[in-house]
Amino acid sequence: MADQKRGAELSFSELQERRLENRLKRAVELFELKAPKSVLAAEIGL
Repeated sequence: MADQKRGAELSFSELQERRLENRLKRAVELFELKAPKSVLAAEIGL
């Protein structure tokens, strides 16, 4: 709950940056799991 409250205080650019970081972390996890390239591309929005 406290995290949600803090999230409301973030600026739009901070939210975009956080989303990008999360997508990149997820893409790295998928890469390490040897996911198909199409899955990796979809995860990072290509």
